[in-house]
Amino acid sequence: MFQCTGYTALRDYYSLQNEGLVLECCQNLVYSLMYFLTMCQDHSKTSVPVDSFFSLLTSERVVKQFPVMTEAISQIRAKGLQTAVLSNNFYLPKGKSFLLLDWKQFDVVVESFLEGVCKPDPRMYKLCLEWLGRQPSESIFLDDLGPNVKAAAGLGIHTIKELARRTKLDTCESENCCGVNPVAFATLQRDILDRSRGGGIVGNAFYLMEYCPGLINKDPSPPGLEPSQRQAIYTAMKRVLCKIHSVDLKAAGLEDYGKHGQASSVTVKQTGKLTEFMCNLAWDFPVKKRFQIFKEMLATKPLMGSHHSWSRPQSLLRTPSMRSYVTSTDSSPALASKGALIFSPEGLSPRVRELYQQLKEFMERHVYPAEPELQRHQASAERWTPSPLVEDLKEKAKAEGLWNLFLPLETDPEKKYGTGLTNVEYAHLCEVMGTSLYAPEIFNCSAPDTGNMELLVRYGTEEQKARWLVPLLEGKARSCFAMTEPQGPRDPCQLESECALTQVASSDATNIESSIREEDGFYVINGHKWWITGILDPRCQLCVFMGKTDPHAPRHQQQSMFLVPMDTPGIKIIRPLKVYGLEDAPGGHGEVLFEQVRVPKENIILGPGRGFEILLGRLGSGRIHHCMRLIGCSERALALMKARAKSRVAFGKPLIEQGTVLADIALSRVEIEQARLLVLKAAHVMDVAGNKAAALDIAMIKMVAPSMASRVIDRAIQVFGAAGLSSDHPLAQFFVGARVLHLADQVHQRSVAKMELKHRS
Repeated sequence: MFQCTGYTALRDYYSLQNEGLVLECCQNLVYSLMYFLTMCQDHSKTSVPVDSFFSLLTSERVVKQFPVMTEAISQIRAKGLQTAVLSNNFYLPKGKSFLLLDWKQFDVVVESFLEGVCKPDPRMYKLCLEWLGRQPSESIFLDDLGPNVKAAAGLGIHTIKELARRTKLDTCESENCCGVNPVAFATLQRDILDRSRGGGIVGNAFYLMEYCPGLINKDPSPPGLEPSQRQAIYTAMKRVLCKIHSVDLKAAGLEDYGKHGQASSVTVKQTGKLTEFMCNLAWDFPVKKRFQIFKEMLATKPLMGSHHSWSRPQSLLRTPSMRSYVTSTDSSPALASKGALIFSPEGLSPRVRELYQQLKEFMERHVYPAEPELQRHQASAERWTPSPLVEDLKEKAKAEGLWNLFLPLETDPEKKYGTGLTNVEYAHLCEVMGTSLYAPEIFNCSAPDTGNMELLVRYGTEEQKARWLVPLLEGKARSCFAMTEPQGPRDPCQLESECALTQVASSDATNIESSIREEDGFYVINGHKWWITGILDPRCQLCVFMGKTDPHAPRHQQQSMFLVPMDTPGIKIIRPLKVYGLEDAPGGHGEVLFEQVRVPKENIILGPGRGFEILLGRLGSGRIHHCMRLIGCSERALALMKARAKSRVAFGKPLIEQGTVLADIALSRVEIEQARLLVLKAAHVMDVAGNKAAALDIAMIKMVAPSMASRVIDRAIQVFGAAGLSSDHPLAQFFVGARVLHLADQVHQRSVAKMELKHRS
C-alpha cells in the first residue's frame, strides 16, 4: 500500500494468524454459514459448529492488522504518497463492515460487497484507479494471490507478488488441533498440501510412513460406515497430521536435507485424496470462493428449496447482451459441483465454462456457416449418403475436445468414456447444440446414439462394450433403437412369422408384442417395428431391440433388450417414413420387419425380463437431452423472430412496433425462461438424487419443453410469414421436431398427476 517516485501502490490485506487466511464472502453472513454448514455436514455426516467457526475467525482475538504493516504504511504516507485497499470483504451480522483496518491510513477503500464485483474482476481495479485519479502505469499493486496479480498486470498496473505468511504450528498438540474447529483443520492440511507440491528431498520422492493395518478410503464419505465411524476416521487423520507437523527435523537428522518447508507429493497424491478433499472444502470456501459465492445474494432471506438451490440476481455491471445471473468472472467449483443448481453458464466451473465458450465459438465458426450447404445436401439425390462436410466437422470437433460431452458423471465417474460433466453442466452445453439441427451429430451427441451409448456404459458387459460402444464413441458407427410398434401389422400378409396381430399403443411400453424365444443357443426375434430413427443410415451397425421374452411373467418383467447387428439375416426395411413430409435423411425413420432374426445369447442386455428396467434408465437422461435441445432451438427461434420483426414493415410501421408482435416476443421470453429453469432443476435432481428420485421432474419437463418450443417456434413462423414455412430458415424443421416430442404429453401428464396424488395423500 505504498507509492514511490510517483507510483501508487494498491494492496488488499487483513490477515488471520492462521496462515494469513483471507475471508472473502458476502454481506449476508447468516446464510453463507448455512450453506457452508450444509457442505460440511453432507461430507462429514456429522454436526459441524460452523457458527462458532466464523465467530472465531471474525473475532479481534484472531483477526488483527500486522503492526509492521501499520508502521510501513504510516512512513509511506508521511512522504505524501497515496495508498488504497481493494477488499473482498463482507458485512458482519450487525451491519458492520468486516475490514479490520485503520481506514485513516488509506485514500481509497474499495469494498467488494458494496460495488458488486470482486478481485480478480478488472472492474474493481479500474474503479480504484478512477477514485485515485491515477493511470495504471502510475500504480503498483501488491498481493499474495496469483490471479489477482495477473488481472492487475493485464491492465498495465505494475505488480509485486508477495509470499503468504504462514504461522508455524510447532507447538500444536493433537488435542488442540484435532477438535471440530475447521480452521485448525484447514490450516494443518493446507500447509501439508502446499509443501507437498515442492521438490523431493535430494531430488527423490520419499515416504513418511509407518506400517499399520487399515483401509485407504478414496471416497470423501467412506461408504458403508456409520457417522460415528466416519468421525473416528477423520479424527484419526487429523491426529496424524498434527504428528507430522510436530516432527523435529533436527532431531530426526533431516535438517540439512531438501528445501525447508516442503515435502514430497507422492504420499499426498497417492494416499491423501480424502485429506485433500476435506482440506479444500474447509479452505476453499472462505478463501478461493471468497465473496463471489454470495456477493449477489438478496439482502432478505434467499430462496432455499429442498435441494438448496439458490439464484442470484443480475448486476448492473453485467454485459446486457449475455444471458447471465452472476457477475463473477471466477466461478465457484463449489457451485459447479453436483450439490448446487447453476442457473447461468457464468456459474459453471472454469473447465466447463471454457468448454461452453469453446462450443459457442465452434458453432459460430463452423456449424452455422455450414447450415445452407448441409440443408442442400439433405434435399439432394445423395441425401441418403452421409454428408462429407458433417464428417469433416466431426473430426474438427473431436480435435478440439468437443466430443462425447453427453455421458453424465454418475454413469462415467472415472471419465473413461466422456468428459465427466454433470447433467446440469451438460444442460448448458446441450442448449447451445440445440440451436442447430446438425450440431448434435457433429459433436457425437445426437440421439439415438447417446441413449444407446449410455445404455452400454451402464448395463453392457465388457465384451459388448468392446464390440459396440467403442465404435460409437469414436463416431465410426451409428445405431438405432427399436421399440415402437404399429397398431398391428401394416400388411398381415407380409408377416410370415410369430408376430402377434394385437392392436397396441406403444405409448405404453408394456404393450410391446414382438416375440423373442430361445432356440439352440440363440434368441430368435420376430416383430414389426416402425419409427426407428437412424436405421436407414448406411453407418448404422447396431439395433437395440426390445421385445417380449416371457408373456406369462409379471407385466414389467416380460420384456428384454438385445443388441442386434444390422447385418443379421431377417431384418427387412419396408419403407422410410416421413414426418410432415420430411425424410430426415440420411438416418431417417424406418418401418422394419424382423423375421426369424437369430442373435447369440450373449447379446442380451443384463438378462431376461430386464427390458423395462433398462428402458427407464435409458429414457431418463435421453429425454432430458431432448428438452435441453428444445430450449436451444426456442432461443434461436426467438432470436430469428426479433431480427425479422426489426427488418420488416407492415401496415405502415415496423413489425417491432406492432402490439401483437411485442406480446409474442414477451411471452416467448417468459416461457423459455420458465422451461429452462424446470429443465435445470430436473437435471439437478438427477445429479444429487438419481434418475428415480427425479421421475416427477423429468416427467414435468417432458410435458413443458415440447409444448413451449412449439408455441415459440409457431410465433416465429407467424412473424416470418410464408418464409417461415420454407427450408430457407430452420423454423419449419424446428417446429416438426418439437411437435414430434409433443406426442408424449398425455403420457407424462398422467405420470405427473399420479405422482402428485400419491405425494399429496
